[in-house]
Amino acid sequence: TFIREKMSRLSPVAMRLEQKNAINNCILINDSYNSDINSLSIALDVLNRNIQHHQKTLILSDIMQSGIKPDILYKKVADLVHEKGVSRIIGIGPAISANSNRFKIPAFFYISTEAFLEDFRNVSFRDETILIKGSRVFEFEKISAILEEKVHATRLEINLDAMVHNL
Repeated sequence: TFIREKMSRLSPVAMRLEQKNAINNCILINDSYNSDINSLSIALDVLNRNIQHHQKTLILSDIMQSGIKPDILYKKVADLVHEKGVSRIIGIGPAISANSNRFKIPAFFYISTEAFLEDFRNVSFRDETILIKGSRVFEFEKISAILEEKVHATRLEINLDAMVHNL
């Protein structure tokens, strides 16, 4: 019971498989803390556990410092994406863009995060689960910020001293 109590107090690591509501009835899974082929496989398993939406989009940056030649690496990535049932991929970075021909699903590629953000209005997201998986250098928190559903709180403050003074 001691361990269970302590475990319940743990807070999730930011940008590590965080699930949030997103725009247009989407679910966002933010895993932009790091990117390698093994963590991609784990993140895709989490994506597949979300049964709310049939449509599944992966936003993926270049995989940095893998030690694998890019053509072999992105062939593995394409096979994994196909095997895990991803509906659409949005690739961001020069290496994944150069290997765009390896992906046999609907795909869009951008040389940088900024290029994607400039074209964001032309990419439709609706009723789907979106996995963001990227290396920190790509600053995918910018993408997460525009995809997250905005929650606004209204607050009313009453200055009682001013009310007494006015009366």
